[in-house]
Amino acid sequence: MLFRCQPGFEDLLVGELRAAGLATTDRGGGWALTAPAHGPAPELCFAHALHLAPTELGGDSVNVLATRLLEHFLNSARDERFDAPGPASSRPPPASTGWAAGLMPSRPLSTNC
Repeated sequence: MLFRCQPGFEDLLVGELRAAGLATTDRGGGWALTAPAHGPAPELCFAHALHLAPTELGGDSVNVLATRLLEHFLNSARDERFDAPGPASSRPPPASTGWAAGLMPSRPLSTNC
């Protein structure tokens, strides 16, 4: 499991993990890695994110890394069901009223878009 914390608090996180019976196998700036735990994950003070099955992705360039990240996400989401639109959905903004109505043009500024 991969536990993330605020950078600089790794020693405290590792101590918490040791107290919870989890041995740290690797660590870095803002994270600590342990073997998978049997049973529920412990409640910790210094860990603000937990990744149950982390996957390391690498690449020779930003484009290769981005492609591998997208492929990993699409493969992991293949069997998921998303009931609601995500936070980056393409819904139009609500109509402006009051003083804000004059800030946005009522038609596109250019027709060459």
